[in-house]
Amino acid sequence: MSETQRYDERTQTMWLYRDYADPDTLVPDEEARQWSKALREGKGPQGRALRAVHYVFAHEDTAEYNHHALAFARLGTYTGTLEDPKAWGDDDAPSFETKEDFGI
Repeated sequence: MSETQRYDERTQTMWLYRDYADPDTLVPDEEARQWSKALREGKGPQGRALRAVHYVFAHEDTAEYNHHALAFARLGTYTGTLEDPKAWGDDDAPSFETKEDFGI
């Protein structure tokens, strides 16, 4: 597995690159939860402002496998490289906003 990351100060976005040997590998649940929490709090590592977190997968199959779980956590899914990411399936992100949408 290959992992790297890049923070874009201008857009306050954290880009996380993942290249898993098995395309049917999910981003570890704890990792996704940590990034989702950081995004909700608006503060990333080293206290930097955070407006977006995007995962960039080396393989389209891995992006497809992870997309729905990441979209649910409001984390972006991309393919390609950190230098040239391509959005994956942004059209089918969850449309709900709050627990009230579930009657909770």
